[in-house]
Amino acid sequence: MSEVAEKVAAELGELQPEQRDTFTGNAEEFAQRIEDLEKQVEEIPGGRVLSTEPVAHYLLEAAHLEDVTPADYTRAIEGETDVPVAAQQEVTEKVTGDGVDVVVNNPQTVTSVTEQLVQQAGEHDVPVVEMTETLPEGEDDYVSWMTGQIEQLAGALDQ
Repeated sequence: MSEVAEKVAAELGELQPEQRDTFTGNAEEFAQRIEDLEKQVEEIPGGRVLSTEPVAHYLLEAAHLEDVTPADYTRAIEGETDVPVAAQQEVTEKVTGDGVDVVVNNPQTVTSVTEQLVQQAGEHDVPVVEMTETLPEGEDDYVSWMTGQIEQLAGALDQ
């Protein structure tokens, strides 16, 4: 994101040279806020995560969390096809049998399968963290949005 901001600032600076310093300063401030986010990610406690879809893949990877979501489950959800019975069974066993510390759910892509997973997590006291792939309605700041998601994940793993 910092690279994107830097490139946008450079392009805008070429289009409006009188505002170049403002654009550059804003991009630098944004980059600092992104660095702060990266530090927050480094402080997320370890754990095993199961996701309704890989919306948080890069965040989970950066936090060195173990993503225990079966590949067949992920492929089916992403492809909007039926989840194979074996993958569904594996997901159920992980959630109901202490095989996962947190479920990450994308509320922007709800299906009966993901609803079932969230319900099972709730019934077995597995925290569910909502993570969206786009800014939710009413949110207009990328860093604030990401900060909230990181804090929710860290809090759920710290229980």
